Amino acid sequence: MATLAEELKKILKGEVEDSVEAREKVSRDASLFKVLPEVVVRPIDAQDVCKVVQFVTEQKTKSPKSTISLTARSAGTDMSGGPLNDSIILDMTAHLNKLVEMVE
Repeated sequence: MATLAEELKKILKGEVEDSVEAREKVSRDASLFKVLPEVVVRPIDAQDVCKVVQFVTEQKTKSPKSTISLTARSAGTDMSGGPLNDSIILDMTAHLNKLVEMVE
């Protein structure tokens, strides 16, 4: 059976990491809390974000008791533990850090 990281690597263009170092880096915010995620995803574009959301939705549909979840994260300055999660962290700072187009 494939790991969560292996499954996500199959469908995404962005980086998917499950190393201790990558997970440790996003395990804290400005609060006192520490939550080690299972995997860190750095989406390349909005399509990657949509694919991760769809993947999580499908997993929860297949198994309603699934504990898989998704948290988007940017600077990690929250002081309440908001950007922490023990499942999938979407690290938006790596690639989604420029304004490409603004539509009125």
